Amino acid sequence: MSERRTDDDRKRAIESMYRIRAVESPPDEKGARTIWHRGTSGAELVSWVDAAGHVTRQELSLFEETITWDRSLGLQTGVTKEGDGSKAMKPSDAMIVDDASAVRLERVGRARAALAEYTGDDKFIAHLRQIVTDAGDGNALGAFHEVTRSANTVRLDLAKAANAPRATAPSPWPWLVVAAVALTIALLLVLFAR
Repeated sequence: MSERRTDDDRKRAIESMYRIRAVESPPDEKGARTIWHRGTSGAELVSWVDAAGHVTRQELSLFEETITWDRSLGLQTGVTKEGDGSKAMKPSDAMIVDDASAVRLERVGRARAALAEYTGDDKFIAHLRQIVTDAGDGNALGAFHEVTRSANTVRLDLAKAANAPRATAPSPWPWLVVAAVALTIALLLVLFAR
């Protein structure tokens, strides 16, 4: 399957990813959130974040190939039984995990080449790029650092947005008063001019 995809196809897929803010979940009772990036060319990234803003899990679907990183389990590679993509933010329980290390290394190498060309500044994609780079270098557990706002900050931002004063249209009364005064003056001038 993946043989029909070129390195350029994978690079374009990574470059096409963007963050879908409407699908970023609000913090749950423990403060965890899910952030979804979707590309227009065959790439999706779902990131699970704890209350402190640390990534706990990431799942990259790059066409039919999947790379999953979990901070406690490390990195796994495989293919998705259902075809291309992660199918809207659910963990890929339909992933067939690679048993052979040679296949795993090939998938990591392809993802690493695609992510190396990423030129954006998204911290989630950069985090995944570091994870895949580390895995290619033999360190499968990867980094553990804050990449986004904490749950408390997100809750505070949501509360501020909910309580923010609504923009209201200016009242027309001052203009109506000015117009009435101008009209009155004009009428008086016309009356006294006779």
